[in-house]
Amino acid sequence: MLVLWVTVAPMGMVYNNGAVYFDIDLAVLAVSTVVSFAVVSLIVHFTSRRAPRDSVALVKIGYKGKEAKLTALVDTGNSLCETFSGFPVVLGEAESLEKIIPDVVREFVNGEDVSSSSEMRLVMHKTVSGTGFLPAFRPDYIEVKSVSHNVKTSEVYVAVTRNNLARGEYEMILNPALFDEEKRYAEAFE
Repeated sequence: MLVLWVTVAPMGMVYNNGAVYFDIDLAVLAVSTVVSFAVVSLIVHFTSRRAPRDSVALVKIGYKGKEAKLTALVDTGNSLCETFSGFPVVLGEAESLEKIIPDVVREFVNGEDVSSSSEMRLVMHKTVSGTGFLPAFRPDYIEVKSVSHNVKTSEVYVAVTRNNLARGEYEMILNPALFDEEKRYAEAFE
């Protein structure tokens, strides 16, 4: 700014003791502020964090003759696995999975006392805010279709949460380990 002031000396600019002052009309300052805010708001709106197209998938889950269809995000940060089988765990919203959730899982999600059941497993999870347990069940199958992946497997657990995952953008979070099954799925259709 010192070089600018010494070489060009623009009108309305004062450089004093290492500080730069601009003589700007109050009306110009107010209008510039409003316009700048509008431009920044538009940029944020159009570039806000949305899942990349290739990381969003359509999921169909079958359990005891019923099906649920959801939109899911493939989350590379999801490394949940069921402890005993080592199968990957996907996380879904209870509301979206309502018609296929086993009763014992529904009761656990609603905070009711439940007895032990072979239909439910508790999966331990760690987040930034701490650790906890999610109720999970093993579906008859899960079928995932995305731009870059097609998988159908029964070697998966579906954990259920009451929380809303992404304001309607998707209802499920997928574990990328699920796509290790992709080769088997392709062979099944050859």
